Amino acid sequence: MSSRSVNIGILWVYTTFVKNLTNSIPKCYFQIMKKKIITTSILIFFSFLSFFACFKFAQNLDYTLRTDALNYHTTAINLIQKGYFGYPIFEGSNAYITPFYPLFLALIYKLFGLGNILAVQIIQSLLLIASGILTYFIIKKITDKRIFSIIGAIIYLIYPPFIAGSMQLLTETLYNFCFLLYLFFVIKYLQFPSSGGVPRRGGVVSLQKFNKTALFSLDTNPKVC
Repeated sequence: MSSRSVNIGILWVYTTFVKNLTNSIPKCYFQIMKKKIITTSILIFFSFLSFFACFKFAQNLDYTLRTDALNYHTTAINLIQKGYFGYPIFEGSNAYITPFYPLFLALIYKLFGLGNILAVQIIQSLLLIASGILTYFIIKKITDKRIFSIIGAIIYLIYPPFIAGSMQLLTETLYNFCFLLYLFFVIKYLQFPSSGGVPRRGGVVSLQKFNKTALFSLDTNPKVC
């Protein structure tokens, strides 16, 4: 038997195997995969668009730290340099604000350099994108409609106030992310009740409370939470 005949035989066996394998997979599987690929592509595109829009906004913004942003910034620097939670105009612990956002800033400054606002903006733009993805999954769980979920995520990702807010040293971007994460866990718990959902919800809602005093809570298990 020649080598050519052997190669033809191998090719025939391979072709038959692939054909049988393809026929054994339901057509709906390919339709589902196609929808997932399209959805993923749309979310990735608008995530990059949102990220790009954030920094185009930052380039055109003459950003000067003032009021709340200045207080958060200086409190984070004081925490790193002097070890206390306070404003620079006084000595000692004197800041009466929720602690989570200054701690968030302090961690970024510690990792990427003292007063590195660009690092904060990058991380907050990533939180904005993560919030948009969470919006998709939340709407998907509520409506079970992919198109509504995509529209909701797109609106969140390109909504100008959210883009502008992510470029400023304010609590809103971090708070929105924590709130959406909490809401996701609540909906997941309502669909699949488990004891593991309680500490997750409690942990995230605690971060919300320590980040911003305005708090919206959906208590789905009042006897435990």
